[in-house]
Amino acid sequence: MKNLKLTILLSVLVATLSNLSTIAQDIKYYNLDDTKIALRGYSPVSYFEKGRPEMGKKEFKSTYQGIHYYFTSASQKRTFEANPSKYIPAYGGWCAYGIAVGGLFRIDPEKYKIVDGQLLVFLNNIEVDARDLWNETPNGDVVNSKKAKENWKKFKVGQRPNTNL
Repeated sequence: MKNLKLTILLSVLVATLSNLSTIAQDIKYYNLDDTKIALRGYSPVSYFEKGRPEMGKKEFKSTYQGIHYYFTSASQKRTFEANPSKYIPAYGGWCAYGIAVGGLFRIDPEKYKIVDGQLLVFLNNIEVDARDLWNETPNGDVVNSKKAKENWKKFKVGQRPNTNL
């Protein structure tokens, strides 16, 4: 009986450590700085609920897969925690157009689009508005989403796209 309990305990421990290892490996694919705060502190729920980005507050912070998300209210935090995968940005929070063309580009959290229920964020600087480029592509949502999904799969198995940070 003692051996069975020990075996079960060890199995749970190994599974937990394996899960933590997977999270640690996955986090390297995300567009984060040392703070590990997604979307530069903007609430991912606001994009869906309010139709616009809103800066979250530190007191309404949630951590999912090692990444911190901020929200505007306790209600938003609960909404996120009930179904985080619905709200996290696609492609690790990198610029969706950048992923579609094979690059990693930082984002402007105020440049976004929701396509097929996924939050896409885009680069926007003095030279490039990547959301405009996405939209200017004929049948852009379909064409660019397909390319981005293919490139993201390659990226996740080690074929790192060109980096332009």
